[in-house]
Amino acid sequence: MNPSVLSVSPCFAFLPSSSKTQCLTALALTTLCGALASAQPVITSTDTTTATHSGRVILRGQGFGDRTTAGGGGTLLVNGLPAHYARWSDTHISLYIPEQATPGPATISLTTESGTAAANITITPRPPADGKLLWKFKTDGPIIRHRGRVAADGTVYASDSLGFLYSIAPSGALNWVYCADCVNGTGSEGPVALGHDGTIYVGGNPLGPETNIHAVNADGTRKWLYTDIWTDCVAGPSVGPDGNVYAVMETAGAGLTCLDPATGQRLWAALPPGQRFDERGQWGADITFGPTTPGGHPNQIYVTFDMRPMQVPIPQGANSALFAFGTDGAHKWSVAVGGQSIAGGQQQGEAAVGHDGTVYECSLLPPNAWALYAHDPSNGSTKWNLYLPPGNVISEPTVANDGTVYIVRNTIHIHAVNSSGAVQWTYTDPTGSLYEAAVESPDGRMVISAGSIGDTMTFSGHIRAVTGTGQNLWSLFLPRENNTPIIPRTRAFYSPDSRRAYLGTSGREVAGEEYAYLLALDTAPPAPTSCDADFNQDGDTATDQDIESFFACLGGTCCDTCLSADFNADGDTATDQDIESFFRVLGGGNC
Repeated sequence: MNPSVLSVSPCFAFLPSSSKTQCLTALALTTLCGALASAQPVITSTDTTTATHSGRVILRGQGFGDRTTAGGGGTLLVNGLPAHYARWSDTHISLYIPEQATPGPATISLTTESGTAAANITITPRPPADGKLLWKFKTDGPIIRHRGRVAADGTVYASDSLGFLYSIAPSGALNWVYCADCVNGTGSEGPVALGHDGTIYVGGNPLGPETNIHAVNADGTRKWLYTDIWTDCVAGPSVGPDGNVYAVMETAGAGLTCLDPATGQRLWAALPPGQRFDERGQWGADITFGPTTPGGHPNQIYVTFDMRPMQVPIPQGANSALFAFGTDGAHKWSVAVGGQSIAGGQQQGEAAVGHDGTVYECSLLPPNAWALYAHDPSNGSTKWNLYLPPGNVISEPTVANDGTVYIVRNTIHIHAVNSSGAVQWTYTDPTGSLYEAAVESPDGRMVISAGSIGDTMTFSGHIRAVTGTGQNLWSLFLPRENNTPIIPRTRAFYSPDSRRAYLGTSGREVAGEEYAYLLALDTAPPAPTSCDADFNQDGDTATDQDIESFFACLGGTCCDTCLSADFNADGDTATDQDIESFFRVLGGGNC
């Protein structure tokens, strides 16, 4: 006899007729669900017959087992190797080809409690670099909204709009996929943050009133989970100079929240006096930190939002506000600012901070033009504003290591502005639209912005790089795929050594076929071919290793990164003149 029937039979006779009907219906549904859960898995199709290492393959069919929690049920193998996956439902699995899989014909096998299903595929190596494009990684969500982060070892972390967090090696190989409210939720909220100890932080929005902050270890396992209710995360998570994790929860949430990075326990929460945070058209933004005095320790926190007028009694009828808090949670000041978000420009206001503590933000200058504002960090008063007509569209500001402020205006102009508000140079893009914020590389060699190019029927993405003085370096066009434009949707973020830049894109939005890309770009300086004291190109100049490498090269054994034995580039190799030139350069002289 069915155990489910036995469990209800003792009290069944005493139930009224309506309850009996409900009970039998529930029992029938339970039996049906059990039968469905135990259905033999069948793979009816794949979205491709060829995939590269760490490339995505979609399986379609039935009986896969609907995973209601990440990591539950079933085994997924490619030629016997475990495969990482993103979405996994009863009829759809998005898997990634293991890096260790041998190129050539391969078998994808899915094993559940009820049996095994298989599909054939051909594996190919990742394609070589194509000019400036080193590689592109396909995410399972249709857009990457926020810039990711690069760890000290070069590992890249990025999240997509479905809530999947990806760890990717510098080679483009997938390390792991983490589900941040990707199954029973609406995906990621806010940017990816990286802690001082290598912990990754990302926001997630489960179904229901909660919002989560996930702390993820470098191996892809969960470290802790923080939950707030009846709210959304409208800024952060971001890691402060003190290593604590900060996020802003709007409406009924706790407000500006500080979390212990080790445990996820809330250390404090703060709100402006008599107000609550609110952001219309939430997109997500980084939280900004800065000093109150030039050269001081970053001890203040800045966020800016499109506040609702009925919730913020700000003078002059302004809707938006720039807020300053101490890293102890003390409210310092709030000032009214103009509108914060605009199509084709900044999607949500985000402040930037200069070396002297000046706070920069872009907002709508009454009556209808956008401008860059500089605020005093001690009280929020406006130091100056820069309006460049016509100010129809503007990006959020960014600040370079030398204090230069960058904005993108009217989807075509990149402006470099000094700390006094004077424009240092302007680059006008001749081919397309730029609307992502311009970001300078850590070494100051280049500035990257991105946007689109082409008419309504043919447009797709393009990326522009200029020098730190406003001269064109290169551009990269991103062709359409499946009649879908591939458009950059994040500002660039760089590796610590400035040799790589990364951007996230939007992509295909067709249900069940969604994808976007994380792009890896080659931003390394041109390799010298002669007359460089860093002979072995390891980043250290005029060392014993450079001398050893030089003489080894003279003897016919050059390392892969070494310069030529024709050190002075005169056409004669390994001569006395090459040796003399080498030692002159080591001593700081000319070749």
